[in-house]
Amino acid sequence: MEYDSQKAAQGKAEGLQKVEAGASVDWMDTALALLFKVALKQQFLTADDVTKLIPAKCSTNDTRAMGAVLRRASARHWIEATDTTVACTRTTAHRGPRKLWRSRIYKG
Repeated sequence: MEYDSQKAAQGKAEGLQKVEAGASVDWMDTALALLFKVALKQQFLTADDVTKLIPAKCSTNDTRAMGAVLRRASARHWIEATDTTVACTRTTAHRGPRKLWRSRIYKG
């Protein structure tokens, strides 16, 4: 078994690029717009807060692309990662850990 934090980070970046490239442009745009609205209203958020708002008619083949949406929002300084995780509320995720993000544009 190999341990290399630089290779692990590179693999993560490549994985995010692949799911983003394969995601529906409409889904990505919708998710980003919804994330902005959530960040205005909530001081803290998770991917679940955004995903549950995406209309059923707007779909993508890989919902892991939400990671790319969060990364875009972070690059635009809308949100920042915290060191906290919370249990996922999506039933298919079996309460697995999800990163808690802090809004940088929160208006209340």
